[in-house]
Amino acid sequence: GTVSGSFEGNYFGVLLLMSSNNVELQYSVDGGEWKTFTVDSSNLSHQKYSHVQAFSLKTGLADGKHTVKIKSNGEATVNLGAILAEK
Repeated sequence: GTVSGSFEGNYFGVLLLMSSNNVELQYSVDGGEWKTFTVDSSNLSHQKYSHVQAFSLKTGLADGKHTVKIKSNGEATVNLGAILAEK
């Protein structure tokens, strides 16, 4: 599925529930091209438990209101806890 939302600021990221599984999602800001974000399980090998982690996806946006769309690659469940933004 796809999640969309609006925010005001010049940065956005996501808060994800991580486990030992790979995470791959795609995102688009303001109707732009889809970009892929991946966290490989090899980067999580030291984590033996589920945890919440913040990831920065896009910085340097013009100040103002933006729209973001986020979707999974369809192969795994992505547990999105929040969309983070900074003004």
